Amino acid sequence: EVFVIVFGCVCMGILIGCILLGVSFSLVDPLDYGIDYNKNIQTLDFSPLKQGRHYLGVGHKLKRFPRKRVVYEPAYMSARTYDGLSCDIQTTMQYSLQVENLKPLYRTFGSRYQDMALKPIMRSVLRDVIAKYTAFELVSKRHEVADDMFVTCRDALDDVWLTLHDLELISIAWPQTIIDAITATAVAVQDVETRGC
Repeated sequence: EVFVIVFGCVCMGILIGCILLGVSFSLVDPLDYGIDYNKNIQTLDFSPLKQGRHYLGVGHKLKRFPRKRVVYEPAYMSARTYDGLSCDIQTTMQYSLQVENLKPLYRTFGSRYQDMALKPIMRSVLRDVIAKYTAFELVSKRHEVADDMFVTCRDALDDVWLTLHDLELISIAWPQTIIDAITATAVAVQDVETRGC
C-alpha cells in the first residue's frame, strides 16, 4: 500500500514536471522578434530573441514584434494646400522596427506603437508637407512632393525608433470644381508653351 502511494506521488511529480517544462518553452516565428516577459516579477528582458524555440521558464511570456517590413495603408486623409484648397490624399508605406531600439519603443508606446506613434505622426507630417505646396504644384510636381513626404516622414519616424523604407503617394483626390480649374490651368500652360515654340 505504501508502495502504491509513493509510486502515485512519483508519477504525479513527473507529470507535473513535464507540464511545467512544456510551458517553459516559447516559439518565435521566423518573421518576428521575441522579448521575454517575466510575469512572476513583472520585468522584461529586451535582448531580442530570433526565430526558434527558446526556454524562458515557468511564468514567462513572449512579447512578439515584427521582424519584417510592415505595410501600412492609411485611409484617405484630408489636407489643405498652401493656397487653402481641400484635397484627400492616399499613401502607402513600408516601415520596420529598429531592433536595437525595441526597449525605448516598448517603454514609450507598448505594443500599440502603430496607433500611438505611427498614425498620428504620419497624419501630421503628411498634412504639413501638403500645406507647403499649391494645388497646381501638387499636380505638376507630384514626384517632388512624394520625395518630400518620404524624407520628412523618414526623419520623423526615426525619432520614434521606426525606419521608413518606402512611401508612395497613391492618389490626390480633389473636389470637382478644383479638378476643372486645374485642368483649365494646365491647358492654358500647354497653350502658352506650344505657342512659344
